Amino acid sequence: GLQRRWRNNWEGSVFYTFSKVLDVQSLSSSTAFSQYRFGRPAGYDPQESTKLTGSLFEQPHRIVANATYGFKHGTDVSVIYTGESGQPFNYLYGGSSSGDLNGDGIGNDLIYVPKDVNDANEIIFVQNGAYTPADQAASFDKFISSNSCLNSQRGKIMGRNSCREPFHHVINLSLRQSLGKMGLANLMHAPALNNVTLQWDVFNLANLVNKDWGKYRSTGFGGVFPSLNYSTKETGSMVGATGTAARPKFTWTPGYIFANDQNVASNYRMQFSMRYAF
Repeated sequence: GLQRRWRNNWEGSVFYTFSKVLDVQSLSSSTAFSQYRFGRPAGYDPQESTKLTGSLFEQPHRIVANATYGFKHGTDVSVIYTGESGQPFNYLYGGSSSGDLNGDGIGNDLIYVPKDVNDANEIIFVQNGAYTPADQAASFDKFISSNSCLNSQRGKIMGRNSCREPFHHVINLSLRQSLGKMGLANLMHAPALNNVTLQWDVFNLANLVNKDWGKYRSTGFGGVFPSLNYSTKETGSMVGATGTAARPKFTWTPGYIFANDQNVASNYRMQFSMRYAF
């Protein structure tokens, strides 16, 4: 990082952080069963549960920069920028029995990314309302191709936390006013006002300036694929011998969006505060 201390009414800094985080489980839940279910999504290799892979808490790149200018009469203005890599995530099956395709009783199964969506040995679609199997196959293939993290994993079960939300940019504004330096302490014969500061903070300033700016694009569904759902299967067991196991069948809802900005972080927020130092 670089930092310039107060000089000619200016102060500023910029810092960059890089991290690489691997773990066996990313513990983010509040109960033991929930930790077991969501701390480590399941693939196909029984031994993989002991391998270190990408953590839910990994944030490869983060930039924090700020600049402050001090005006006369105790007024300070600060602008703070934060840029950071999006949250890592993976896709899990949804639908019947919570998408439990491997039969272990836990709905935490990572999706298989087909090479060819029209090959019934890779994926089978069934009618989904007005959407025919052909409609769903074409839409799902387009979705995979439009997302590099999925397209690069065609022909295999996707890796744990191998996808990532878009890079996030946030600009905040802080305005501070010392009441004592406005002359109020002398005017009101209240020396204690020298220790009182009023502060106005604006979070996501870009969205306040323009409603189309400052959008925070997030997957926002906790990893479960809301549009790829296990519906039913062929007669038999899906965990049978290779070549004889029953094949699962799915539904896909066309129009699913990789990431959207319909969340609180996409809106600007404000807060007013008063601080008394003693």
